Amino acid sequence: VMNREGAKTKYHETRYSWSPELLEAVCREGAAPVLDHYGLDPAFIDAIEDRGRAAGSPFSDDDYRDLVPSPLRSTRLTRREIGLNFGGNHFLEVQAVDRITDAAQAEQWGLRPGQIMVMYHLGPGPLGSMLSNLHATREKPPVHRRAGYRVGRLLMHAGRGRARYDAFCRTRSWAAIDADSPEGQRLALVLAVIKNYGYGYRMGTVKAIGDALDEVFAVGDDFDLLVDMSHNILHPEQYGTEELWDSRHNCFRPFEGFPGIVAGNHQVPSYLTVGPPGCDDRLGGYDHGVGSLLLEAERDDPVDPDSRGYDVRRVRMKRGSTEIGSVELLPLLDTRVIDETMEELTRQGHTRPVATVRPLGTLKHIV
Repeated sequence: VMNREGAKTKYHETRYSWSPELLEAVCREGAAPVLDHYGLDPAFIDAIEDRGRAAGSPFSDDDYRDLVPSPLRSTRLTRREIGLNFGGNHFLEVQAVDRITDAAQAEQWGLRPGQIMVMYHLGPGPLGSMLSNLHATREKPPVHRRAGYRVGRLLMHAGRGRARYDAFCRTRSWAAIDADSPEGQRLALVLAVIKNYGYGYRMGTVKAIGDALDEVFAVGDDFDLLVDMSHNILHPEQYGTEELWDSRHNCFRPFEGFPGIVAGNHQVPSYLTVGPPGCDDRLGGYDHGVGSLLLEAERDDPVDPDSRGYDVRRVRMKRGSTEIGSVELLPLLDTRVIDETMEELTRQGHTRPVATVRPLGTLKHIV
């Protein structure tokens, strides 16, 4: 289901695609309209960071039309491929709860050894990517897209005053924008739209996971969402009485009592974590995974296979089909590196462990 129902192209309609009306509702209100549209449990909203809606939204109809250009509102590109793009560094991983380290918290979340979990790693979706590139000069897109975004920024911002042109059209490595200026207020609203869209986009993933579990195991709607949280974000955060703009790159913000993830990789177990008391009150965070540390270990002190002899499958498939590109059978590796990382994060008060989950198989798309 996860691969077969994916969009074959950026314009291909799937069972998870949105109407223009739903696109607008998501941009204005976040995840809630999508939960209703897909028939997902309304309680899932409590498992999503910010309860699935950027602070300050929903927006008015005029706000939506001002912030999202007409071509992006009308094109199929922003509402066809929803939640099933596992190319690049994105992936879907089937896991099993392996080791419980906090029995009380695990019981509260309904976790037990051997239980099947599914982890997804995605971005903000097509509209989120396009809106961000229309409000900043980014080096990541390929040259032809950078040229297209440059034209788009000029059409969108030129002739709207020198301050707006300087904020969003000038080519530079870093842009400093006063948060209280008209440009800063506009950027804050655009970032909120991107967050809302991202929350809704990933609920398409959750719906597809539920459909896949039902097709294979006949579970119906008997599955839960443990957590959905952002690891690349720029937004205002409240610390006590002070509001600070915070940029988090590959970094989670911990919330007291809220689930979190410290990811291993496709051969190394991950940790499910919980925000400890007091973590809301200070500026802090933790890396969303230990991939770079594992690469360092591979060079200097390679990680040994897990002593239990488990294997992991890594599957590459062509999106929108049942075609399998390749299947790798790899050994599960031990948790030495991620255990050491978890001990340090716990010592510093960023997060604490609840359980480990070991990978059974990882799905990647051939792009």
